[in-house]
Amino acid sequence: MIKHLGPHALSTLLDLFNNSWRTGCVPEVWKEAHIISIHKKGKSKTDQISYRPISLISCVGKLLEKIINKRLMYHLETNGIISPTQSGFRKNKATEDQLTYFVQNIEIAFQEQKSMLSVFFDFTAEYATTANVRVQATVDKVFKWSQDWGLTIDLNKTVTTKFSLKAKERDVTLTMNGQPLPTEDTPTFLGITLDKRLTWKPHIQKINQKAMRRSQIMKKKLSGTKWGANSKILRQVYQGYIRPVMEYASPAWSTAATSNLTSLSKTQNQNLRIALGAIKSTPIKELHKQAKMDTLENRREQRTLTLYEKSKRNPTHPLHNILKRKQKTD
Repeated sequence: MIKHLGPHALSTLLDLFNNSWRTGCVPEVWKEAHIISIHKKGKSKTDQISYRPISLISCVGKLLEKIINKRLMYHLETNGIISPTQSGFRKNKATEDQLTYFVQNIEIAFQEQKSMLSVFFDFTAEYATTANVRVQATVDKVFKWSQDWGLTIDLNKTVTTKFSLKAKERDVTLTMNGQPLPTEDTPTFLGITLDKRLTWKPHIQKINQKAMRRSQIMKKKLSGTKWGANSKILRQVYQGYIRPVMEYASPAWSTAATSNLTSLSKTQNQNLRIALGAIKSTPIKELHKQAKMDTLENRREQRTLTLYEKSKRNPTHPLHNILKRKQKTD
């Protein structure tokens, strides 16, 4: 509706925005929100923290917010105010970059026959000979920061993980507000499941199972011999609803063993057969040719190369310095 307003209405709206900008005042109606509670899967329905609040606010108010945010981000970026280690909510950067950066640090530790101790809330910290002391000091600082800013850290979800290739490792105990932090062998960080040896087997199993569950929609509800969606729509469903699950942050875990990655390829092949109505004996190459889709292996390689080039050309990218160190070593 806003996009199709006439010149007079757009001019009036612009005057409202400019007045708000000059005076610092925002109409109350633009700040009113209609809140919808979405239940978190697997959580108790009788507990209020089991619901995720979604706030629906005025579209006009949201438009003003976007305009202000664009100007604010320009000021922060051009003046170098935002830390280069922040990847979320920034142009030409993504949480996938931060994931890959974190994983690369673990890989470097493994190559140097070291281990890494991490604490998962909103940051990670590396492991040295004085890991317990250094990381504990950092945990204490984060807890104090959260108190100063009126934020609450969920101690049940704050965990520690020791990444190591060594058969035996010393036990490390970290505490927050006097309470010991639990250890987790397969923590979830920004949507991916890590494991202590970085094999990626638990993560690949999880995303493959999720993709297969989504495949059932195509198999049972959308496809059929005399009814259901046509091949084009089924391919679009796979591309937009199923394949993204198997590709999120793939540059970070593309080093997984072929035996683990094969399961994802099989899931894609199964979905292509459903979309095309092909039989099981149809050659894999012919499946991809008819569906006009690339293999997951090739797509992972392309995404990894794209991230490599992006980080190499951008000095503020979290991976930039790691690549420079690698080039000097090589």
